[in-house]
Amino acid sequence: LAVEKRHGHHATPNLLAIWGHYLRNKTVLILLSLSFVVAFAMAALSAVFALFASREIFVGVDPARVAQNVGYMMAFMGVAAVVSQVTLLKPLVDKWGETTVIIIAIFTASLSCVALSYLSDARLIALALLPAAFSYAIGLPTGQALLMRFGDEKTHGQLIGLYHATCSVAYFVGPLVGGYL
Repeated sequence: LAVEKRHGHHATPNLLAIWGHYLRNKTVLILLSLSFVVAFAMAALSAVFALFASREIFVGVDPARVAQNVGYMMAFMGVAAVVSQVTLLKPLVDKWGETTVIIIAIFTASLSCVALSYLSDARLIALALLPAAFSYAIGLPTGQALLMRFGDEKTHGQLIGLYHATCSVAYFVGPLVGGYL
């Protein structure tokens, strides 16, 4: 790509031109969109879960106890994500491939969000957090791995930057939308 600007004697990449090149590829755009959805769902959930818990799960409970219970639930979710990523990601990719795995991640994130909107029992809520943890654990690494197919050794860093920029936007927008809803 002829996407460098000359500054004195150093050449620096024009990231907007590079990203624009990749964003014109429909498959890259779809992969970034799917990764955005997974990151968005997790960011929105994390941002508003304590308020949701105090209003729907632990009604009338001392705020300190609510915070403690929410902390336990988020820790449970974190452990579930680690276990999912360490034990399930590779076997799932080996069996079904990365494209199917990212679709599974989107489906399980959606399933979790729907379940959370209908439940009010703390134990059932904790169980409904499992698909969210699972989707986060398998969805984001799979999206990044799929995206790397569109570059070479010289452009992998740029693609990773684009991927993380997309997730950063999701981590910004997710809590805003989650708080609004």
